Amino acid sequence: MQETLQTFKYGFHVIFHPFDGFWELKHHKKNTSSAALIWLFLVSLVTIARIQFSSFVFGTTVKEETNILLNALINVVIVGAWTVMNWALSTLADGKATMKQIWVATIYAQIPIVLLQIPIILLTHVLTAEEGVFIMLLYNIAQLWFYALVLIGNITIQDYTMTKTVIMALLTFAGIIAAVFLLSVLMSVLMQLYRFFATIYAEIMFSF
Repeated sequence: MQETLQTFKYGFHVIFHPFDGFWELKHHKKNTSSAALIWLFLVSLVTIARIQFSSFVFGTTVKEETNILLNALINVVIVGAWTVMNWALSTLADGKATMKQIWVATIYAQIPIVLLQIPIILLTHVLTAEEGVFIMLLYNIAQLWFYALVLIGNITIQDYTMTKTVIMALLTFAGIIAAVFLLSVLMSVLMQLYRFFATIYAEIMFSF
C-alpha cells in the first residue's frame, strides 16, 4: 500500500519531468498498475463532477438526460483501445514497451486533466459567459498537456524518435477508427441475422 501511494504521488513528478518520470515508471517504480487504477478512477470522477456540478451557463449537456456512468466509462474504453492498438502496432515496429507500460503511461498522461478540471468546474460558477475564454484556455492547456505527455511517454517507453512516435500515434488512431468501423459492421450484420432468424421462428410458431 505504501509503495502504491508513493507511485501514485510520483505522478506529480511525471507531469513536470516527463522524460525522467516515464523512464522511472517503466524501470523502477513498483505497483504502477495499482497507482494507475487510482488515477483512472479520479479521471472518471472529475468527468462525472464536470457534468453534475458545472454551472448551467457552461454546461454542454442536459444533466437529467445524461448517462453519468456511460460518460465515465467512455474514457476507460478509449484508454483500453489506445493501449491495445498501440501495443499491437508497436510490436511490429520494434517497440520496447509492454501493454502494461503503455496502459500506465497513458493514464499518467491524463493527470493534468484531473488537476485542471477542478478549477474549471469552480470557475464556471464565478465567471460570466463572456469570460468563458478563461475556461477554454484552461481546458485547452489540459488537452495540449495531455497530448504532449502521451507523445513523450511513448518516446520514452518505446525508445522511439519523435517522428516515429507521431507516425505510430497516427497509425494507432487510424487503427482504432478502423476497428470501430469493423465492429459496427459486424454488429449490424449480427442484428440482421437475429431479425432474420427471429422472423423465421415467429412464422414457424404461427404456422403451428
